[in-house]
Amino acid sequence: MRGHTGGLSCWVRVGVVVLAMMTGERWSGCLGGEVGEGEAGVGHHAGDGVPDGTGQADEADPASLSIKGLGWLGNLQMKAVLRQVRGSSEPPVVYDANAIEDGAFLLLHHAQGLGYLDAAVRLELTLENGEELTEVWQGRDLVPLPRPLAATEVRYRVTPGLRYFYRSILFRGLTVLSEEEASRYFVRSDGLLKTRALRRFSRNEFTDASRALETALQTMGYARARVVPEDPEIDPESGAVRVVVGVEEGPLHRVSGVRVTVRDAADGPVVVEETREYEGVLSRAGLEDLEQEVLQAWFREGYPDATARLTTEGQTADETGMVQVKVRAEVVRGPRVPLGTVRFTGRGAPEPGRIRKPLARRSALEGPWLDRLAVDEARSRIARLGGYRFIRVDYEASATDSEVRDPVFDLEPGRRLSVDLLGGFRSYELLYAGVDVARRNLFGLGHSVDLRLIQSFKASEGTATYSIPDVLVDDLTVFGLVDFLSRQEVSFRREESRAGAGMRRVFEGTGHQVGVRYTFELLRALDAPSEATRFSGANQPLVSSVTLDWQLDHRDSAVSPRAGYDLGVTLEVAVPELGGEARYLRPEIRGSAHLPLRGGRYLRAGLRYSLVSDPGDEGLVPFNKRFLPGGDDSVRGYQRGEASPRNAAGEIIGAEAALVWNFEFEQLLTPSWSVVGFVDGVGQTARLRERMWDETLWSAGVGLRWNSVIGPIRVEYGHNLNPRPADPAGTVHVSIGFPF
Repeated sequence: MRGHTGGLSCWVRVGVVVLAMMTGERWSGCLGGEVGEGEAGVGHHAGDGVPDGTGQADEADPASLSIKGLGWLGNLQMKAVLRQVRGSSEPPVVYDANAIEDGAFLLLHHAQGLGYLDAAVRLELTLENGEELTEVWQGRDLVPLPRPLAATEVRYRVTPGLRYFYRSILFRGLTVLSEEEASRYFVRSDGLLKTRALRRFSRNEFTDASRALETALQTMGYARARVVPEDPEIDPESGAVRVVVGVEEGPLHRVSGVRVTVRDAADGPVVVEETREYEGVLSRAGLEDLEQEVLQAWFREGYPDATARLTTEGQTADETGMVQVKVRAEVVRGPRVPLGTVRFTGRGAPEPGRIRKPLARRSALEGPWLDRLAVDEARSRIARLGGYRFIRVDYEASATDSEVRDPVFDLEPGRRLSVDLLGGFRSYELLYAGVDVARRNLFGLGHSVDLRLIQSFKASEGTATYSIPDVLVDDLTVFGLVDFLSRQEVSFRREESRAGAGMRRVFEGTGHQVGVRYTFELLRALDAPSEATRFSGANQPLVSSVTLDWQLDHRDSAVSPRAGYDLGVTLEVAVPELGGEARYLRPEIRGSAHLPLRGGRYLRAGLRYSLVSDPGDEGLVPFNKRFLPGGDDSVRGYQRGEASPRNAAGEIIGAEAALVWNFEFEQLLTPSWSVVGFVDGVGQTARLRERMWDETLWSAGVGLRWNSVIGPIRVEYGHNLNPRPADPAGTVHVSIGFPF
């Protein structure tokens, strides 16, 4: 979506009843409940205290529930947790004693987990007969409610009290990890700010952290490692807690070899015996990986019931104290099972004899033996069709031969129609809002259609895409699209309409993605300077082009990357022979790298080089295809497009070639908040045939980020180090999403 690169703000799921009625599809409401054909919108569950039947729900108002004492957001979050535990987004008619006590226990446990060890929960109940009942739960003083009980109003009042926090953490006997590394299991942040909320202490979390540290040491190969925490020293007046964590590391264990024995039955003779070389430390995770490696070989051969038991033997210590261990893997492979017929069950299963080709192709298995790994791969392929909430796999004996097993896929349909409201703020476009409508698994073929409409103070845009997966080969998607864009740029108004078709393929597990598409475009650049190109304003050539694209993404997250890198190359070729009038080449090379440092610090760099050229020098490059650097995802000392070349009159004319670079240093303050310093720049030229580079602009600045689940929400100021006469001194940006 042009103009919104870098992420969207909060997506609000809404159920659209009219669309559901028109399509007969399931729909999702704001609270996560689903309604479909033949299903009631309100369901009662065990523990709700609601009699069977729906008549009472129609006659009585639903019971009310409120929570106070955890802050506005905390109250909402815990109310949602209680709904989830109850199993329904709709309130019951009355709450019974079990449901009320469960809620009080969860609130008390939650408050203690936040460090409020002395928290109390006051239960204020209005019973069905109008009487009032009050109880207070604190610590281990949990008085059961009387039974039977039916409450129409439940009010939880949480009194947190004093927050307890780690004043100091001392490790004794720890040598293979630094105290800073070990402390991360107990304290939640590498950031600069060590607030009491981040250093909060609770007994359960202290125990869990000690176990996690012990597991980490064992994973490193210290198989006998033990973590023995001493009783915490707690100051009840200040809440300060001092802890001493004793560590017994023991010797390092390494695996020197693996002996594998295979039997058909546990009491049968050995049919295969082999010795394997294995280099690595002895750890639970390593043994689990080795077990899976041994078993998968037999799964592939048609032994779905194969099991393995790994034990250690022959431990010897060398002169350094390191223990060399041999591992014995005893495999019972069971019978070799012939492959039967693939079948489907569940509400999402097709009718017998009416299985669509995409589903049949993705579930296809090759015999003659049952390969469990191949079945799991088929399940993953089916899931990528979309339209299924979950897919279970079971194996059943064939009706004709008990030794043959049929793989049975239990298909549970998901939401095929989704409607998302979009909204947010960007420093250039200001407020924007829109809607995204998606329809999945059309005709049962896995096809999908997406419609997105967005309106801001500066732009109107819409995109419709129709996608067909698995054309010819797996993971090859063919798509068609139409879109339009009308946006007020800094110095002209951009109007674009296009239609296109193409294909893309994602190579699972490699990070590679390739694509090709054909596009036909109608372009206008109203009020654009005429000397920038032979074609400007409304007098622009029709564009027909072919675009080739390759991308390699090895980042740990596409939303908020902290480590890794990505690379990409795009080549757009427009020639009149494809049906238009324009002629140009428009290549682009881009990449970014993200390097985590210690102490919650990160270094990042981004680079993008783009150019557009008319090979015949006939001026057949439309103005809309020139580059306009500047903005919250480019050179941040400028608004969108302000950093591009200007003519003698100071008008923005765009660049034919531009190299944009970004460098960032980020320091976490807390797990959610961070400060950023950055340097951005652009080297560019308005006339590629005259020179490759004739202007360089620099900006530097600082920013504050809140790292949300939808990407960083950023407030940044970029100061221009060498502004031109018409340039601003700097620019403030408010945006959502990572800048490069």
